[in-house]
Amino acid sequence: MNRMALAFFVLITTAVAVGCGSERNRACAALLTSELARDSTPSATVSRRTFYSPALETCILVEESRTGVDMSIDDLSNSFLHWGKLFHCDRDGVDAAILDSVRSYRGSVFTVRYDRWLDDGAGGPPRALKTPSQPFTAARCRDALNKYLAKVE
Repeated sequence: MNRMALAFFVLITTAVAVGCGSERNRACAALLTSELARDSTPSATVSRRTFYSPALETCILVEESRTGVDMSIDDLSNSFLHWGKLFHCDRDGVDAAILDSVRSYRGSVFTVRYDRWLDDGAGGPPRALKTPSQPFTAARCRDALNKYLAKVE
């Protein structure tokens, strides 16, 4: 990412965080800015937003591909989920962290079998274990993303 685009993104992210008025949202925006300095994905291809989740007590990063079928939700602070993504959707389906399970493992799921802490967002097996018979579309991923966001916002 070139420096001009990064500076513009930082300015917009900071303005949005200040407009929200939340000190925690501003901290999440600052954390995102530092992460983006290390990221090589062009910002033109990925839409990003961040916010503080009182439900999970952590900063959340939502990323959506502008050019394909790929959406994710990350624990930007790594304080709720220490490894992996909270949510990921692409053509192969959905991996959605089961929040109560992640809590029971205190966020340390690296050595835990997927079926113990992930599902497809609807109680079925996650994409990591079983892909759907029909590939997911961007609209289907967006529906699953919005449903999951309702749990963490």
